Amino acid sequence: VGFDPLIAAVPALVGIAAGIVAVRLYPLVMRGVSGLARRRRGLVPMLAARRASEGGGSAVLLVLLATATVGAFGVVALDSLDRGADLAAWNSVGASQRVEPPTGALPTGFDATTLPGVEAAATEFQGNIPLGLSGPQTLFVAVEAAALADVLAGTPVAPAYPPGFTEPGSGPIPAIISTSVAESPRGVKPGETFTMSVEGYNLTYRAAMVVDSFPGLPPGRGFVVAPREWFTAQAPAARIVPVVAFLRAPEEAADAIRSVVAADEPTVTVTSQAEDAEARRSEPVTGAVRSLILLAVLV
Repeated sequence: VGFDPLIAAVPALVGIAAGIVAVRLYPLVMRGVSGLARRRRGLVPMLAARRASEGGGSAVLLVLLATATVGAFGVVALDSLDRGADLAAWNSVGASQRVEPPTGALPTGFDATTLPGVEAAATEFQGNIPLGLSGPQTLFVAVEAAALADVLAGTPVAPAYPPGFTEPGSGPIPAIISTSVAESPRGVKPGETFTMSVEGYNLTYRAAMVVDSFPGLPPGRGFVVAPREWFTAQAPAARIVPVVAFLRAPEEAADAIRSVVAADEPTVTVTSQAEDAEARRSEPVTGAVRSLILLAVLV
């Protein structure tokens, strides 16, 4: 999600390498050109080739290589800023559109698939639950795994599930845990089983995958993501009401969705990934960095 200076510096490093190779090969090539010029009549071609072979043109070559390198670096850096804003918005919002009340659960009877322009929808239950019997408070997320895969299909944050994540069965529930949970002194290691008491149901989970982030969850927060399909199969009477809905809908449908939701529930907010990305691009820091890159290219 973050900016990787090594990746951004690749064009500059390639340009420097190409410059070293070109400067090494330049005298050899010009000696061949000078030899051909001697065989022709006239002094102008011979004198020009001799002067170039003695290093007169290497400075021009270096300037051209430096200009191309800086230009390539500027283009990649600007593109990296745009892509970074998009990716950060996808991770923050969690989908093209996100519907969430300020506190508590979504309104009773809320059906996201009836909203204008919605192609797919998925809901999540979230709650702060102790890890194990007396472990640290961890964000527990029960997600409609199959539905969320449809919502995020083809996006940069399409989730990669462990085997059997969307197919309910018996035994420990497969869970996706954050890196912070796995590295915590009282955390869970990959492959280990653990228990969590959710809505009065003390079920057993298995750390099937460790990830740094998950779409729609706060960065740096310890979390445990479990498939709702497994949870409801083992605890059918559990009341895990959804607190957030993720939608797949066109960018232009955001205003229509917001109007329909506001008419029924004025306090419920609708967040658009495209609007979030544009807000990140408009931040003063981003604008300053973009201006400095353009200035460097012009210089």
